[in-house]
Amino acid sequence: MNALRTIDPLSCVPIQIEALIQFPDCEEKSCGHATASVVTQNSEYFLVTNYHVVSGRRSTTNSLINDNGGLPTHLRCHFHGKTLGTWEPRVLPLYNGDGDPNSDNPLWRTFTISGSSSFRYADVAVLPLAELGLASLYPISMENKDQIKTSPCSRASVVGFPGARRSYKFFPIFVTGYVASEPELPYDDMPIMLVNATTTDGMSGSPVFQIEDGSYQNQNGATVYNAGRFSKFLGIYSGRIPEVSLASLTGEPGTDTGKKQPSILNIGIVWKPSVIQALLDR
Repeated sequence: MNALRTIDPLSCVPIQIEALIQFPDCEEKSCGHATASVVTQNSEYFLVTNYHVVSGRRSTTNSLINDNGGLPTHLRCHFHGKTLGTWEPRVLPLYNGDGDPNSDNPLWRTFTISGSSSFRYADVAVLPLAELGLASLYPISMENKDQIKTSPCSRASVVGFPGARRSYKFFPIFVTGYVASEPELPYDDMPIMLVNATTTDGMSGSPVFQIEDGSYQNQNGATVYNAGRFSKFLGIYSGRIPEVSLASLTGEPGTDTGKKQPSILNIGIVWKPSVIQALLDR
């Protein structure tokens, strides 16, 4: 297909994944779809996604996500093949030994957070990748080589698989919004920036990019003009800010039923690249 020769390189970065409960002689069960990508350090490759995807637990309270109490043991990943437009599915274990999530022997890395009233774990996890045979990897560049400046209202594209849907075969969908907070300042004392974008299930773990065409503003505030497209990796998307009650938003009596309402703010959490780098350095 000739169109594949000219696709955007960022379309090759996201990987659709599915968290699985998979034990010998037992029926495989799905824990849901999400998104991942690949990073590299010292010639090693790592899959990066959310803590809540690989653990089956919320990063805020560490409570179970699935009502049935099932915790994922494997990830099904759809990697690119050697020829663009072909695919190499792989099922990767999440735990050593017998693969029991309760035996505290994960293959993935994350870290706990102390002193936070909102998070017990950073909602980022990296999983070392062994030899993948014919699979081709397209790692994220975490360096801002062009020194693109990010400010509130800069464009932010969450690139993943909303509702487990795909654009063509296993190519992702770009959902574009705006940076919704000062990127250099922490949100809730965490290395998080906020984005305003219409996201949904299946996009957990999606890489987020600032994409500029033809020109961009550098760190010194000067405008740089050049033909082509420039991008900057902003971090890993992990869902919307916690649910809020209508009463807390409106302040009007009689609107709070005592139950949490779905978040109507549409503000998403993006964990900054420094979190990934800290995990790789460990």
